[in-house]
Amino acid sequence: MNLVPVEQKSVSFQNAKLMAFKASDGNIYAGVKWICQGLGFDDRKQRAEVERMTKDVVLNKGVQKIGYPTTGGIQEATCINLNFLPLWLAKINANIIKDKQIQDKLIQYQIKAKDVLAEAFLQKQFAVPQTYADALRIAADLAEENQKLLPKAESFDSFISSEGLLSVSEAAESLRFIGAGPKKLFKVLVKQAIFFPKSGKYYPYQQYIDRGYFELKQSTYLQKKKNEETGEEKPYSKIYVTPTGLDWLSRYLKVRGYKKIKGGVA
Repeated sequence: MNLVPVEQKSVSFQNAKLMAFKASDGNIYAGVKWICQGLGFDDRKQRAEVERMTKDVVLNKGVQKIGYPTTGGIQEATCINLNFLPLWLAKINANIIKDKQIQDKLIQYQIKAKDVLAEAFLQKQFAVPQTYADALRIAADLAEENQKLLPKAESFDSFISSEGLLSVSEAAESLRFIGAGPKKLFKVLVKQAIFFPKSGKYYPYQQYIDRGYFELKQSTYLQKKKNEETGEEKPYSKIYVTPTGLDWLSRYLKVRGYKKIKGGVA
């Protein structure tokens, strides 16, 4: 089963850009393609490494496909669990690599890559200002950020109830968004990397569920079999927007240039 990234980061290491993902299973994964490119491997060598790790009885347990959002849509990447990364790299014999530069890089990757990628996902500690000027600068930055994020009375005159959930259709209507119903709203949410498409449906990334903006409810429906009175229960899931999520969406979309119009927004 393909995993969903809840967070992704590009990390500089040894004059290369590595891509890492924190996935919906709570683990951190390194993009194999970016590791190989950083090491200077050509396409043939990259393919060989992916094939080797998928056939390896141990490494295979840490390999996953992760679909991540890009400007061109959702792309799929072969990734390896960070706990398996040192083992994979250790199985690449540096002694048989003739190019001294690649050999030195491989040794650095074997020693440090895991720690560098893991550190990127650690929460940054708040820096205590050392001078009065630093304190004023931090205060000014926080004030500017809060001004962007605070609810504004003029941002979409939609009434948000303190309880109850909204379907995406109801949310689109309440926001007066696009003027074309939930399908257009879904497309915008995918473009903004808030939702992702899967099997013809759309789902929010886990980080937005964790923040309380959306809820995914599971249920079943009775599917009757042909020429039979009895049927079988079929599972399905439905996305709901919370009141908090509706408020956040109205502010988020306005900041990004989506303006309200009569009967919809553009």
